[in-house]
Amino acid sequence: MDVDTLFSMPLPDRLAWYRTRLCPYRNQLLESATGNKVPPQLIATVILNELGDINAGDLLQDAFNADNSSVGPAQMQIKTALEFAHVDVPAPIHSKGQREVARYVSKRLQIMQIAIEAAAREIKRLLELMTENKMSPWQAQHHFKPPSVVNAFGSDVRDLYYQPGQIWGRIPTERFMSLCDLVIAAYNSPNIVIATTPGVSEFIKPSNSSTTYMNGRIHGANGAWIGGEIHDARLFR
Repeated sequence: MDVDTLFSMPLPDRLAWYRTRLCPYRNQLLESATGNKVPPQLIATVILNELGDINAGDLLQDAFNADNSSVGPAQMQIKTALEFAHVDVPAPIHSKGQREVARYVSKRLQIMQIAIEAAAREIKRLLELMTENKMSPWQAQHHFKPPSVVNAFGSDVRDLYYQPGQIWGRIPTERFMSLCDLVIAAYNSPNIVIATTPGVSEFIKPSNSSTTYMNGRIHGANGAWIGGEIHDARLFR
């Protein structure tokens, strides 16, 4: 799948593609959402956005199990998974050295359930970093004002981070799309969170003249539209 093909599909076909890819893993989405206190639809959007933009080079990396690459459904960099412990590694594997650990993590990231949990951990990390830097330009242009208590809604994490006043947008779907744009851009270009010149959101202001962090901002905008569609369809809640 590629982005042009995905967005050229009629909406009912696109929604069917979303369901086919992730409905079998709904329990894992909810478990990872609850454990990491992030909305399950946000995790789903991150995964679907990556699945919708996997090219031949990405598949080749997966096939060769490359140690320093992005692999699996979440297209997570192995070095990111290693640095932040997004994949649990048994002690016997650790004892074999860093290279063996990297190979183990690479293989595990190609399993959908593991990829979902890894993506959820990375989303949590990014949201925490954004909270620490909420006045930085990328967060500021999204009007990001995270809840003071992340588990303010108890065990129900479905609506965290996009309540009125927490992020740009007038209605729930628009606010969720803004959250997807905010997070997915950072998922692909993490330094955008602390950048002084991150560029302008392609979702909030399409076709702007910004050139910095272009890859992340395009991913963010694409993810926003995917997120809006699954939010309206009430998928993966």
